[in-house]
Amino acid sequence: MVYQATEDANAFGEELTRREQRHTAELQNVVEAAVSQHTATTAAAATEAAAASEKAAAQVLALADKLGRSERRAASLAAEVKRTEVEAGRAAAAAALAADRESLRLLEAGGHSPYISLPLVGCLT
Repeated sequence: MVYQATEDANAFGEELTRREQRHTAELQNVVEAAVSQHTATTAAAATEAAAASEKAAAQVLALADKLGRSERRAASLAAEVKRTEVEAGRAAAAAALAADRESLRLLEAGGHSPYISLPLVGCLT
């Protein structure tokens, strides 16, 4: 009977050891699958983040280029306005000089201005 009990205990111990090994192997498989899934998820997230970063960088570069073109266009327009102002000033000065010369010519010739038809003497009283 003691022999039978010893044999049963040994058989039970061996079965328990086999089950522990099987459960340990199953648990190891579950852990490896979870790690693999986590690694894949992390890699996918990193890939998505990299793609989003590249897209954002491209958008920033496009905006910087657009801003640069706008700044160059504004500078060009400002230069054109300045040039037009200078030309308008020269044209006004030339017109004033021509009017002065015409007035002087009329005065020297003894003629009258076509704009003044009445004598001005006594009109201001």
